[in-house]
Amino acid sequence: MGCCFGVPRQRNVCPGPGKEAPSNAQTPSNGLRQSAIPTKSKGKCLQSQSMTSEIPLSFSVYSLSGRGINEQLQEAARKRLWAMENDKEVNALFKELSARLVSIQVDKDQFIITFKTIEEIWKFSTYLNLGHVSFCLEQLLFDHNYWLKCKLVEDTKIHVTVNEEHLEAIYQALLFQEGHFSRTLQTVVHSGEKEGGEYLRLCKNELIYVKNNKEGTECEGTSLQTGLRGLVPVTAIEPLSLPFHQWFLKNYPGTCGIYRKIDWTGSYQIGKGKCKALRDYQGEEKDELTFCQGDSIEVFGFLLSGLRWFIGKLSATGEIGFVQTKHVAPDSYIPLSKATAFLSDEERLSFWDPGNERERACADFLRSLTHTDISSIYRLSESSQDPFETQMTSLAQLQATKSLCHFYRTVSPNSGACITYHEHWLTLAKQLQDHETEGILLEELSQLYLNQNTATSLRRSLTCIKESLRIFIDLGNQAKASEAWLMAGQLLYLLQEDELVEMYFQAAIQNALKSEEPSLALTLYERAGDVYFNGNRNRYRAAEYYRRGAVPIARRIKAFSIELRLFNKLTELQLTLQGYDKALEFATLAARLSTIAGDRLQKLVAFHRLATVYYSLHMYEMAEDCYLKTLSLCPPWMYSSQEALYYAKVYSRLGHMTLDQLKDAHDATDYFLLALAAAIQLGDNNLQDSIRRKLKTITHSSLWCSSPGGQSAERARWLSGGGPTL
Repeated sequence: MGCCFGVPRQRNVCPGPGKEAPSNAQTPSNGLRQSAIPTKSKGKCLQSQSMTSEIPLSFSVYSLSGRGINEQLQEAARKRLWAMENDKEVNALFKELSARLVSIQVDKDQFIITFKTIEEIWKFSTYLNLGHVSFCLEQLLFDHNYWLKCKLVEDTKIHVTVNEEHLEAIYQALLFQEGHFSRTLQTVVHSGEKEGGEYLRLCKNELIYVKNNKEGTECEGTSLQTGLRGLVPVTAIEPLSLPFHQWFLKNYPGTCGIYRKIDWTGSYQIGKGKCKALRDYQGEEKDELTFCQGDSIEVFGFLLSGLRWFIGKLSATGEIGFVQTKHVAPDSYIPLSKATAFLSDEERLSFWDPGNERERACADFLRSLTHTDISSIYRLSESSQDPFETQMTSLAQLQATKSLCHFYRTVSPNSGACITYHEHWLTLAKQLQDHETEGILLEELSQLYLNQNTATSLRRSLTCIKESLRIFIDLGNQAKASEAWLMAGQLLYLLQEDELVEMYFQAAIQNALKSEEPSLALTLYERAGDVYFNGNRNRYRAAEYYRRGAVPIARRIKAFSIELRLFNKLTELQLTLQGYDKALEFATLAARLSTIAGDRLQKLVAFHRLATVYYSLHMYEMAEDCYLKTLSLCPPWMYSSQEALYYAKVYSRLGHMTLDQLKDAHDATDYFLLALAAAIQLGDNNLQDSIRRKLKTITHSSLWCSSPGGQSAERARWLSGGGPTL
């Protein structure tokens, strides 16, 4: 579900009525204070609450510099609040904080709030503990648009307080109404029948689901170990103390672990207990266990035989870390029961048995793994349920898995976690026999592995895309199959298996041509050429796919912008291969197409490349004309530093070319002066100094006196102002 939580602490969840919690009580992560009430009173306080469901939230305005309450601003905040008493903004604020605003008591500096669900109380207490409630009230009451003395406001901080005993009582009342998850404080050995039901036999620290027990001494419960229902003494149980755990188990019940003692019977068992190391193993990462053959390893959480990893504790040393399943065999192993209340075999990975000793060990281990995303280790395997149950379980998990994939891909990018959840999504698709989704997910997994760019990940990427290719061929989806052929060819190129690349590329293109979709064939021709164009081997082969494959199709379907892009790529390719004659042919065609396309930027790029080709062919006059053409396509005013830099570079190139190749010192000077103006606009002092030194050198050279003045700079100004095409 995108989160990991430990077991609840042993603490009293309902203080005695009328007593304030001690001031030095610690506040756990849910924002509710701990207290120390004897065990025998815990069942009583769970049954009834005398406190109202409405609770005051008090606020005080403190001065950061004075380190005390600022009475002046406290009174000002009251007036501000009085003016907003009926404002919808206040209601909206508390709604965002997962609380329901009942009223505002301005004279007491209080908001009266209430809660209707466990989820609301969990979220609000978390916001309260993190200081988010104080921050939101500061934004509400000390908006700079309202206050004139902003510096005074900036020196303030709002402190909010709530009666945590009262908040705890509201939480207990909600549990009382809705039913809750509890754990047993002691072994319950009652047996026999009683009016209203039969007693349950329970072990200490066993998880049960409790229904409304009203005012009796017994309540009806369901054991999460056996799935049996019966009566339980209220003095023998304690609710899971963290609101988050209650909310989570109600909304995602398939995350709790359950077991009973049976023999190891098959490869699909889920269980716990101890395993024995089959071989010596030296941990490759610091979060892996190192062990010797025959060592006893205790399973933390649960172990699935189909998983690659589990968390284990080395019995000899107490060291905790990750262990690969293939290195161990079951020893004193306890597979889980299938006779459960509402849990599936596939969903028993996250919740650990309560118990302080184990909780502390797990917490210490998790703190040592702050650099590791544990979720990236696990991959769920298929369960041993009947087909109908498996399908329903898979459907229930599908939406959550999709959300996690989206979260780790876009919201909080994490490649390892993203791959893990995509692998799980793929497992669900296989269980649901959704072959189309299976093929698409294999494509996505192939891309995720490709992004990791290691030899191992590239091999895994190739395996995924080949599997997707098989599926798309079976489904008769020619478009998807063509893309898979091409992707496989790209991966083979990266793996330097060049003898197979052409075969896959040709298969992709031929398959696309059979589909009679010219746009698909055009795309695949260009993408195949891009593999060579962007690569470092056999780059000349890109020309075959661009010129002989993609260009004719682009012309046939009148895709001018694509054709222009292809000729630009061909020009760039021939320049790097020093095929200047062919580069001139392609650059000229690109310049003509840019005029047809009518896009100013594409036209500028095309003429700039054409100028570069002419320069490489030592055709300097033509190069000068094309460079001037690019300047005429630039805006007459420079609106950004990029535009100013482009002007400076092009005019500098013209200056050097006119001076060194055309031997015209006066025209070169004019070009350098225009470059200097652009450099000043850019604010680049180093560039300005370089141009000034060049100008000084020119004016003191013999060429300055011997060469007549030209008109190139005047023409440049004219063209930049929108003169006709050369």
